[in-house]
Amino acid sequence: MANASATGTVASNATSVSTINTGTGARITVPIGAVPQTSSGGVGSVNFSIENDTTSTYQVPTGVTQIGNLYRLGPSGTIFSQPVAVTLPVTGTHTQDELQLYRVNPTTGASEPYGGVYDSTEQTITTQTYEFSPWYVGWSMPDNMVSGCLNVDNTGSSIW
Repeated sequence: MANASATGTVASNATSVSTINTGTGARITVPIGAVPQTSSGGVGSVNFSIENDTTSTYQVPTGVTQIGNLYRLGPSGTIFSQPVAVTLPVTGTHTQDELQLYRVNPTTGASEPYGGVYDSTEQTITTQTYEFSPWYVGWSMPDNMVSGCLNVDNTGSSIW
């Protein structure tokens, strides 16, 4: 079974992009300059972590189905100098319009939608953020996809 957790330390003076990967496909990509320096201007470091979160209380929005794990990303409370990329695995076959990343507000437990880019080859969805909390992928039927019949009465017009 693939490991759903990972850790890694990144310093503010890193000279290349750093990636923290889990065996399940979740990852954090830290660009150069994202880790803040210390308050005195020295080299800072951040211990990043990704883990399957089974303890957070949160509400999945009505009409949304959670896909896969809720991932706790750490450290919480750190504000990064540059946005950090969060990538979560997606199970099943989907389109970009069906998927949404959700951040769980640590104070209220509310699920907050975030835009993301779906990679159908890797079966992942990625977004960027300046701070961490629990995240998950949600699926819902796109607004422009409806089923049923449409009756068009065009007898009163000569346009068609």
